[in-house]
Formats: sequence, C-alpha cells, structure tokens
Amino acid sequence: MRRAAIPLLIYGAFIAGNATMLWIWGEDAVNVGAFYFAVIVTWLVALGFAAAHWKQPDGEALRERPDLTRRALPDLSFGAGITGIAIVTMVYGARFGLFLVWIGGGLLLLGFARLAAELGSQRRDSRRHVEEGRARAGIDAEDVPP
Repeated sequence: MRRAAIPLLIYGAFIAGNATMLWIWGEDAVNVGAFYFAVIVTWLVALGFAAAHWKQPDGEALRERPDLTRRALPDLSFGAGITGIAIVTMVYGARFGLFLVWIGGGLLLLGFARLAAELGSQRRDSRRHVEEGRARAGIDAEDVPP
C-alpha cells in the first residue's frame, strides 16, 4: 500500500498547526521546539513508510498476478491500538493517580491478549497460504523442509 504514509502526514500537519498556535500565543520556546521536533520525527517516519511501500504492486500488477494480494500483516490492529492507549494511560497515571496505572494495566493485558490472538491468526493464514502455493506448484510437503 502506497497510502501508508498519509495518516502520519495528516497527523504531522495537525501537530504543526498546534505548534504554530503555541508559537503565536505561547512564551516558552522549549515547548514550541518540542512540538516542531515531533512534527519532524512524524514526517520522517511517514517518509520511511512511503519508501518502504514504494515498490508494492499497484492495481495493474495485481490484475496480472492476483496471488500478490495476500498479505501476512494486517492493515489495522485492534491489539496494537489498545496496547498504545494502555501505555499512555499508565504514563499519565504516574502523574495523576494510581487508578490510571491500574486501568492502564488492565488495558495492557487486554491488548497483549489481542496481539497474541492476531499473531496466531497471522501464522495460521501464512501457513495455509504457503501450503496452497505448494499445492498449486505441485510440491509435496514431504519434499520441502519446514
């Protein structure tokens, strides 16, 4: 997918807008610098995603070879999102109260459980895809080492 960088570019633009407002109305240069540093890092990560996905097949190549549409990694992960929210909640809990640490810990367990389920599902799908490819190629499972 060549569109993987678009959400990060939009998020970087949102941070840049906030940094600009802080620069206009704020007095502390350190906060403004931290915001602009976050913008630069976010856009660099977006450029990294764009570079990593640049050689991915487009629509024409997918019509010629439909087997390229199978992907082992999901586009979205509920477990990763919950885990990220849990870590942020626990960090806020270090400042605002122990109850947030406990809530974040529970969310972290939920996120790890969901990530484990997604990992198992990804491995099953990958294994099945390899077996289907071997069957199409006429290769027996005994002929190929695991």
